[in-house]
Amino acid sequence: MLVKHLGSCHCGAVKFEVEAPADLRVFRCNCSICLKKQNHHFIIPKRQFVLLTGADYLTKYTF
Repeated sequence: MLVKHLGSCHCGAVKFEVEAPADLRVFRCNCSICLKKQNHHFIIPKRQFVLLTGADYLTKYTF
């Protein structure tokens, strides 16, 4: 069963919602940035993602 999860960036300018299972399966990235910040990731189809606010704050990130 899919439920709505709300999320945001650290400062709160970008807000989004995703439809995903209630028990999310997240992945630990082992790059130096994600390890330091303890980031976790999950992947969903684009159709299950809605950007609520902050589109003007988004840019392309290159590691």
